[in-house]
Amino acid sequence: MRQLWRTLRGHRAPFVVILVAETTTSGLEALLHPLLLKALFDEAILTADLRRFLFLGLTYLVLGLTLNTTGYWIACRRKRFENAFTLVLETELLGRALGLDGRKVSREGNASFVSRIHNDVAQGVLPALDVALRIARQAVTSAVFLGVLLYLSWQASLILLVIVPPLVFVSNRLGRRIEANTGPEREAEARYVNTLTRTLEAFPALRGLPSLLPGTRAANRDALSGFLGIVFVNFRLAQRQRTLSDLVMNLSDTASMVVGAFFVFSGRMSFGSFLAFVNSLWRAVTGMFDLINMIPQARRSTAVLERIESLRESRATPYHDEGALVRVHGARVVYGGAAGGEGGSGAGGAGGAGGGGNGGVAGVSIDAFELRAGEHVLLRGPNGCGKTTLLHIVSGTLAPDAGSVTLPPRVASLTAPVNLPPLPVRDLVPDERLRAALDLGAQAGRLPSELSSGQRQRVAVAALLCEDADAYLADEPFANLDDRGRELVFGLLRERTAGRALLVVHHGDEDLDGRFDRVVTLAARHPLARLS
Repeated sequence: MRQLWRTLRGHRAPFVVILVAETTTSGLEALLHPLLLKALFDEAILTADLRRFLFLGLTYLVLGLTLNTTGYWIACRRKRFENAFTLVLETELLGRALGLDGRKVSREGNASFVSRIHNDVAQGVLPALDVALRIARQAVTSAVFLGVLLYLSWQASLILLVIVPPLVFVSNRLGRRIEANTGPEREAEARYVNTLTRTLEAFPALRGLPSLLPGTRAANRDALSGFLGIVFVNFRLAQRQRTLSDLVMNLSDTASMVVGAFFVFSGRMSFGSFLAFVNSLWRAVTGMFDLINMIPQARRSTAVLERIESLRESRATPYHDEGALVRVHGARVVYGGAAGGEGGSGAGGAGGAGGGGNGGVAGVSIDAFELRAGEHVLLRGPNGCGKTTLLHIVSGTLAPDAGSVTLPPRVASLTAPVNLPPLPVRDLVPDERLRAALDLGAQAGRLPSELSSGQRQRVAVAALLCEDADAYLADEPFANLDDRGRELVFGLLRERTAGRALLVVHHGDEDLDGRFDRVVTLAARHPLARLS
């Protein structure tokens, strides 16, 4: 559980308090229950001592009520701790993911990071906490039960030495195999969720292009089949472990009854001791089996925690110098086979020129680009020539593989397609006057998903202009806008960025060229696009 201890940094003290509370109550129950049971029969029932029977019976009742009440209190404290830790951890993981390089996010897909940020926490960290507490609890109770067994009859307790070591050996072997399969299982699930998500996003296209349905279904079926195959392998390993434990458990139950009865018949054990012995042995063996069965779960949790820590320990590495202007010199971005091309998402989606004749590798090369303070520049070029890649480099979300980059301290960017966070318009555009200028006053309480494409575009531009930056980048800010909306947005862009750098990517008519200080054209050349 070293990996869990690392993951709990900053929250170890409350976890230790809960751990001590749970193990203490479990240990007390394991010690007092069989001893009270022995006393009830040997000193009260078999001796017909009513007063002692009432006293011991009342003590037994009070003990049970106290332990149950304490368990309820501990469970509530534990859940409160789990919720607080989940909130902090998922927020931290989201921050780490948003700070990653755009190509990594694009290559692995959003579903992979949804899996690491939420699913791995819900299905990995919380189960790991549960397993750790259960292991500690079962270890303490099993040790206490073993002490009680040795007190009652050390000879009869030797049965544990026969059944425990083989189970530990087998469980460790199965656990290592499950641990090795856990990482691939999580990634296979993320790939399927990513495929399914993109399929549902393509709902209008699939309804309008029914010939694509068979291939789409096959892609989803293949992704799901791969995931379920790994799930079945892990299930079979875990089931093998449980079946072996059940078989040995049956043998131990029979052996405890036979051995205990033999000691009673031979006069070495009283009837109360026999009941306490059978009860303690059964619970000790059950606890040990539970402890052994948790070995595969612990190894699986360790694999998930390692995935979380790999994201948690990631840090954004600055790839640019700071200066008064934007300068990109000798920059080169290469998209490997699966990550490149126009069809990608995120930073890699629009950057790569075609590379089919170059071994599946596509990329962008930018010899020299400058955007001076206060300069308004229009960027043009055909699809796939690298316009959006340049914007991602300048915005700080895509590190080039080579070259030098200089950026001002504050850069605000809006890249296409517009994907706004799920916040109401009033939070996305806190400037009330700007909302009014773009006819967004009536939509202040609505989410982006509830807006039309034109309204969403105006909200995105307004959110960009609410930033206090030295340079502003806008990728297709006039998309989905009518003539009036385009003029309105253009006027606000010029007004709000006066005296600051502005870089706009725009397809279509050339009537805007004369309204910018400079027009830069990116030309596509195979296999790399170069800035002209």
